[in-house]
Amino acid sequence: MPTLLVDLILAVAVGAVFLIARRPKTPIAVLYRDYVQRLSGKARGFPGETALAKFYRLFWGWAAYNQKDWSNAPTITKWNQKAGPRVGDWCETKDGGLHRIGAVKAAIRLAAQSGRFSLDTSEGVTYSGLFVDYPAIQKSSLVRLSQSKSGTIHRPHMNLPCRVFKET
Repeated sequence: MPTLLVDLILAVAVGAVFLIARRPKTPIAVLYRDYVQRLSGKARGFPGETALAKFYRLFWGWAAYNQKDWSNAPTITKWNQKAGPRVGDWCETKDGGLHRIGAVKAAIRLAAQSGRFSLDTSEGVTYSGLFVDYPAIQKSSLVRLSQSKSGTIHRPHMNLPCRVFKET
């Protein structure tokens, strides 16, 4: 019993010291009033626009930039001149799935949705990510369809018209 009483007294003392140490020197209403004045700009006597409004203007002015038109870039032109399937094009598999091409050698590998496509100065479009668990498809077994489908390039962010191939 005495041990429990000592523990209780000690806990109350530690709690009281903590509360006293954490207590603000000024009332919370005064702190809140000063905080609002700093955000509004009135504490420094700024006429017109508030500090918070300046922050939002700065942020949204930066975020709402105009995207650059990459459709006529030399890299895109070079990529469009490549014959056959390219990294970034679409492939319709025998089981009816539609995937983007992630690698092109003698056979192609299909890209997983979690991967990212980037614009590269030497290759045109490159892929970084995992491949779909599907066997490699020989380029000779692909037939190009007349349609095209938009494909997202993540760096820089844009959409490009990509070829569509079908596995036979």
